[in-house]
Amino acid sequence: MHLENLEDFYPLSPMQEGMLFHTISSPHSGMYVLQQTCTLVGKLDVRAFEHAWQQVLGRHPILRTRFLWEGLKRPVQVVERGPKLTADRLDWRGLAEPEQTARLGAYLEADRVRGFDLSIAPLMRLALIRIKEDTHYFIWSYHHLVLDGWSMSLVIKDVFAFYEASRQNQDLRLEQPRPYRDYIAWLQRQDMAKAEGFWRQTLKGFTAPTHIKATPASQEDLCASYGVPVSDATREALRSFARKNQLSLNTLFQGAWALLLSRYSGQQDVLFGSVVSGRPPDLAGIETMVGLFINTLPVRVRVPADAWLLPWLKDLQAQHLEAQQYEYSPLIQVQKWSELPRGVSLFETLLAFENYPVDAPAREESKSVDVLGAPVSELPSRPHTNYPLSVGVMPGQYLVLGITYDSRRFDKAAIVGIGSDLQRLLDSIAADPQQRLASLLASDRQEASRADNAKDQEERFEDIYARSNLTKNQLLFWIGQRMRPGVPAYNMLNSIPISADINPDHFRKAFQTLVNSSDALRTVIDEIDGVPRQRVLPHLSYEMKYIDFSKSADAEVQYQDWLHKHCQAPFDFQERLFDSTLVRISERKFAWNIKYHHIILDGVGLSIIFQRLHELYGCSIEGRLAETVELPRFEDFITYNRTYQESQRCVQDEAYWKRKLAAPLDPITYYSATALKQTTRVERLTLEIGEERRRKLNAIAAEKEISIGSPLLSGLAILSALLLTFLYVIGGNERPSIATPFQNRRSKAFKETIGLFMQIFPIRVHIEPGDTFLSLIKKVAAEIFEILEHSEYTLRGTLHGKSYHAVLNYYPVPVTHAAGSVIDPERHAEWIQPGYGDEHLALAATSEMDGLPRRMWLDFDCDAFTPQQRGQAMRHFLRVIDAFLDDYKQPLVRISLLSEEEERQPVTNRPASALVSERLPCEPRDAG
Repeated sequence: MHLENLEDFYPLSPMQEGMLFHTISSPHSGMYVLQQTCTLVGKLDVRAFEHAWQQVLGRHPILRTRFLWEGLKRPVQVVERGPKLTADRLDWRGLAEPEQTARLGAYLEADRVRGFDLSIAPLMRLALIRIKEDTHYFIWSYHHLVLDGWSMSLVIKDVFAFYEASRQNQDLRLEQPRPYRDYIAWLQRQDMAKAEGFWRQTLKGFTAPTHIKATPASQEDLCASYGVPVSDATREALRSFARKNQLSLNTLFQGAWALLLSRYSGQQDVLFGSVVSGRPPDLAGIETMVGLFINTLPVRVRVPADAWLLPWLKDLQAQHLEAQQYEYSPLIQVQKWSELPRGVSLFETLLAFENYPVDAPAREESKSVDVLGAPVSELPSRPHTNYPLSVGVMPGQYLVLGITYDSRRFDKAAIVGIGSDLQRLLDSIAADPQQRLASLLASDRQEASRADNAKDQEERFEDIYARSNLTKNQLLFWIGQRMRPGVPAYNMLNSIPISADINPDHFRKAFQTLVNSSDALRTVIDEIDGVPRQRVLPHLSYEMKYIDFSKSADAEVQYQDWLHKHCQAPFDFQERLFDSTLVRISERKFAWNIKYHHIILDGVGLSIIFQRLHELYGCSIEGRLAETVELPRFEDFITYNRTYQESQRCVQDEAYWKRKLAAPLDPITYYSATALKQTTRVERLTLEIGEERRRKLNAIAAEKEISIGSPLLSGLAILSALLLTFLYVIGGNERPSIATPFQNRRSKAFKETIGLFMQIFPIRVHIEPGDTFLSLIKKVAAEIFEILEHSEYTLRGTLHGKSYHAVLNYYPVPVTHAAGSVIDPERHAEWIQPGYGDEHLALAATSEMDGLPRRMWLDFDCDAFTPQQRGQAMRHFLRVIDAFLDDYKQPLVRISLLSEEEERQPVTNRPASALVSERLPCEPRDAG
């Protein structure tokens, strides 16, 4: 040891001593090596980035700490002056994406097993791996001995603050936090004899750990995790109950977990571990100190069946408040003070209520670099627990529950069952706090068995996903197509009218260059042992079809007939998943048609194709067309998406959607009859809005109290409100729900990528008696912005069930030119319906460059709507639009769907189909 480099030394905390012992015993297990990873996109100043880390290293002594124990009675931690921290820089730009992904996994595993030499500071490593010109993988590895979760978020915040200051040549001066040694000094002043007395009394008579029956699934030493949903209603009810009765949420969750343990173990005296922050409130500045503060301590709860819930919870909180005085107690000592046999663990389950503030994440601190995926403080690390089962509770705007478990002790189905039981307990507590514990202890086996089928389907889905190389969204389309072979429900055909003299040869060449450049267009899908595997063909020679109807007297009729036949032709997944045809209708009137299977492309990707083809056609005309052009690869998104599926953000998004969709969808009727879908037959009808209505719609959309940002979002909010109002008026449901596609291109890296990104999400609202169009639009806008925060998650019907009554397909076509010509604004791009679909009702519209559309399309399920009702629905939807244009502040309950002629008739003479508007929408409808 060089004394000139020694800044300080002091003892370890009990938690540090325990971790040190386990690390020395298993030096290559990687047990306490934590890794945080993210992707940095943008021009990264590596020198400034390393300098920022060096500044943070100097700011926090614990980050410059090493540990000595050999030849000493007690280990010590030593703070050094000036240890250097540089990033390990690697360049993988020459590797293909699959190789980069494989190497990253291997690097992380080797880094974890490598561990740290605890006698050398700093106990952390950085790695920057360049995978593109402006893209890096960033890996931060550190030993748990020096940091806990709270501290980690403080470090990240500091790093990006210093980085941005360095880039701008600013001298950032932050208030110096107290050093970790002050916490160690505080620990040494605590009364251990008093703590011993407390814990001996608390654990008196407890002689065996509370046990949950195991369901072995794996022989490997693996940890896994599962997210448990908590509905918005349950969350708010629990918070209201807690505030009203002066209880903490921690107490409610400890009570629920104790009840669940009692139910599973059959014991009325249960014990589990609880993670405490370990930050004493009487130590000034504790909230900004960096180090390892957490502690794990036992919680013993008696669960008498005849006790009333509320008094029992108050007693539990009083017990918790008393135990807080002794949070400094080392668990190893508490174990010795108990009456359990030596070598037997005090508890087998752990509850961690993570009630600590998390400051601005990295993506908010960083102004010059885009941090892809979750904030650094939320990024996935290898699941780890010292106990068979651990439950984490993350309060905040939402309540998020996560279960980490030893897969040698529990299979996933058992964990899902535990999570479901915990969810139902919380629902029951929130629904009726005035009940005895006996009613909460009763097991709901019927509900559990009902969920078995959904669990089995979900597990099969996850198994196929794990063995495929598709995104989950693509897999849903593959499964849907496989269940109905030959049915073109996912065929998408778009027709683009062009008024110009097109050169077919140049058009073909331009499209071939596009095919050469897009991995999505060259994708085919093989099926191997029941599992889809997508494959990008190295080259796909495609001769675009050219059809000339211009010599025919009924060219337009022939073209429309060809369109609908062409749309229904199925794809061979192993040959090609698109088709492109240039049709000549008259001398200077063409239509370019592109048909594709939805599994490879979405509406935004189609818009990119339009724009690129227009550019390439011009290049071909000018004689400067290359064989390929640089396009972003969809494969990059697949890799990104699969990383997201393993991230903590995905766990949180899953919990959000389970919570959001926990309440079942209320049934809805269409003109007094509940639809039973027997087939997939769909009829599309065109709804002409007219130029005057369109002008008024766009004027209202631009008004300050209506606009919610971009024209596309404002249009989406207005159309959603119109469709929800229509369902409300004709169906009598106060809680209508519609689904609409969201682009799911959160990162700027994918803004110009051709492929399937969009995902369908439900917009659910509660229409109350005083609601107007305006208030409904505001409710819809709030839903949209909330969904955007969780739009990377893929909803599956097997897991979430039916979550909407109708679909709104509002997709952008931000293209005014194609093949050197202005697109005909009166015809515009049209999506051709193949005559098949999965929904009862769908509204389709395209956004135009100058606002909302001139026409819309309504797709009717032939089983849900009679021909007469389809025409009636068209008229009624137009009347909803007129009511909105007339006064968007009028109460929705006053909207009438009757025509002027029907209004003048006596009620008894009016057609039965018109009488729907005579009742308030909340009243039940009679059949017939």
